[in-house]
Amino acid sequence: MNFSKLDMNLLNAIADLQEVPAGAINVRRDGQAVIRQSSSQVDIRTNPENNGLVVEVKPGTRDETVHIPVILTRADFQDKVFNTFIIGEDAEVTIIAGCGIHNAGHGESRHDGIHEFIVADNARVRYVEKHYGEGSAQGKKVLNPTTIVRVGKGASVEMEMFQIRGVDDTVRSTIAQVEAGGNLKILERLMTHGQQNAESLIEINIEGENGAAQILSRSVARDNSTQLFKASLVGRTQCHGHVE
Repeated sequence: MNFSKLDMNLLNAIADLQEVPAGAINVRRDGQAVIRQSSSQVDIRTNPENNGLVVEVKPGTRDETVHIPVILTRADFQDKVFNTFIIGEDAEVTIIAGCGIHNAGHGESRHDGIHEFIVADNARVRYVEKHYGEGSAQGKKVLNPTTIVRVGKGASVEMEMFQIRGVDDTVRSTIAQVEAGGNLKILERLMTHGQQNAESLIEINIEGENGAAQILSRSVARDNSTQLFKASLVGRTQCHGHVE
């Protein structure tokens, strides 16, 4: 697939891609999959509702990186996608996501991404998500990610969520459940500028004994921009938790 310079600039900003990598990958542009490739350890397919993906990582997977970036290049374009990630028992995988918007129009370009992670026992997941907006000052760039995570027994999930710049409005919602011996770490880094607004809402429930969770938020609000951060970390049994 041939990408334009604009496409590659967005992909580089959100996923550090300068060329199409080997392995499992799905690139969504303006609501359509323009590249989809599975691997021997990862299956990527359209979900039954035909409004997103199912990414299934086989049990015991090793040394696998999955790329699933989304870019919007059409002015005033609205996009919504539902993705489910099924991580098999004892698998180890890195998932590189993110969304970049170029809006050269005067209206609103918007992407709503709903991601559900079902992480089986003893699996290891690193998830990286970057958001970026560019284009005319008049055209709004809106990103609303919803993340639902179920961390199985003895599993470990690390989520790095970044908003680089250029996003005018965002509501970021994360809901997670951690089972016995599981570990979840969420590192969020947000930067807003101008008149931008950002809300981050995180709720984690540690359900299993000796589970653990961390929420680490780092933010910079420049100019007249505003940010709202709400974190709820609930331990329902003997466990460890930290919010910073």
